[in-house]
Amino acid sequence: MIIIKTKHLITASLLAAVAVVLTRFFGIPLGIYRISLGTIPIMLSGIILGPFWGFATGTVADLVGVLINSQGGPYFPGFTLTTALVGFLPGFFLKDKKPSLGKLALAIGITEILCHVLLNTVWVSMITGKAYIALLPPRIVSRIVHFPVITGAIYFLLHTVLVPTKTAKD
Repeated sequence: MIIIKTKHLITASLLAAVAVVLTRFFGIPLGIYRISLGTIPIMLSGIILGPFWGFATGTVADLVGVLINSQGGPYFPGFTLTTALVGFLPGFFLKDKKPSLGKLALAIGITEILCHVLLNTVWVSMITGKAYIALLPPRIVSRIVHFPVITGAIYFLLHTVLVPTKTAKD
């Protein structure tokens, strides 16, 4: 059973807002590809709050992002599903709120491969009519560049900023 707490709702909402800003306003469009750090707050939501909240954060971030700035393309529900899974999967794989770097890298790596390399390539292929196999190599290169940046940023945030250690008062 999922209990909705105000703290979780507010945290997920703020992380969704940060994801929208990072993706829609600070993302760098490169043709049919985009370099962005918008996945960081979505993954953080799943890790900190759990898979349900990660899924919700990703869904809201994509829907609101399309409404604010569609970046010239039509709405496509496949991208919403991918963004929701980007929040869900790290939360599903990581039960520890302060995972080791190895566990974090594995969870993020699996998420990157499933969501950004495989699923998003399917969606782009469907929209553009280009061959899946032709789109795959540049997407793999893009995610290889993203992977250490995203993993390092999330590790840093989890271990220094967002999940502080308990004090004697706790």
